[in-house]
Amino acid sequence: MQFGFILALIISLLIAIFAIQNGSVVTIDLFFASFQVSQAIVIIISTVVGAIVAAILGSIRQFKHFSITKELKNKIKLIESENMDMHKSVSSYENEIQILTDERNEMKLELTKLKEEYDKKCKETEKSIVNKTEINDTDYAYLEENNEKGQAES
Repeated sequence: MQFGFILALIISLLIAIFAIQNGSVVTIDLFFASFQVSQAIVIIISTVVGAIVAAILGSIRQFKHFSITKELKNKIKLIESENMDMHKSVSSYENEIQILTDERNEMKLELTKLKEEYDKKCKETEKSIVNKTEINDTDYAYLEENNEKGQAES
């Protein structure tokens, strides 16, 4: 910034010195009018008009850059907003995953308990069947004995 200002001052000083050295009167034809003016004034006016035109063009370019920057900032805000929404969604999905994982683990424990209970019932049923079979075998043997005695008596 300071370097540009110093450079502009040096150029302005050189233009002023150049204008003073060329101070003769010249005729300027401007459309339908004709003027006799010092060449120094023409140089200074031309320099000022050039600076004004450059400033206007620079301002237009700067305004375009400003509007592009503003548009990009709005896009960044929109993207950041979407990003936050996505983070919230991911967080809620992670919570759901954790809940489902916990439920799955609880179901595994419940299934394990049910399997143990089922195995226990199966063993009890087997023992009951074995005991009934033994009782039936004993009853069958008793019936055969009584049946043989009944046949022997007859």
